[in-house]
Amino acid sequence: MLILVASQKEAVAVERAEFGYRRIYSEPFEVWKNDTRTLIITGIGLVNASLAFSWAVGNLDFDSALNIGAAGATSALENSKDLCGKFFKISKVKCLEPYNFGQFELAEEGATLVTSSRPVSTQKQREYAGEFGQLVDMEGYAIARAAELFGKKLEIVKMLTDFSENCDISENITLLRDRLADCEGIWA
Repeated sequence: MLILVASQKEAVAVERAEFGYRRIYSEPFEVWKNDTRTLIITGIGLVNASLAFSWAVGNLDFDSALNIGAAGATSALENSKDLCGKFFKISKVKCLEPYNFGQFELAEEGATLVTSSRPVSTQKQREYAGEFGQLVDMEGYAIARAAELFGKKLEIVKMLTDFSENCDISENITLLRDRLADCEGIWA
């Protein structure tokens, strides 16, 4: 299985000895591997995510992929402040960007993720994104599009890390890092 994360913070678990990862590439993407999983750090954004997935198809052996990482709440997610730190399985992925129409169906149940090329942080931006889904990220749609194009199975799991202009996103990303590092089932 290929695991895709946007940043090193989301991949801190690969440095823990008990998971047995070793770095196999530093360029053009940082890639780590153990006996059962390969992890690629894509970089943030639609372009980085799609390039990383496409590069992985040509350089790594995998049939299925898992994208894990941070997501923000849109206005469509009720009680978002109370849900901060919760993991959401993604059932559908849509995109805010022009010329990226349609959606990708990933699972029967779960949240709808909308992807934007820019951070969605103001209330007005969250309201607009809420017309498309409950959660917003900056990579999911690109990964879903690439997975479809290359015929790979995909699952997306996002942790809610930001819900308003006033939340402490840095503290919440640290929470994400720590919670992901303790999810042995993902890494082993």
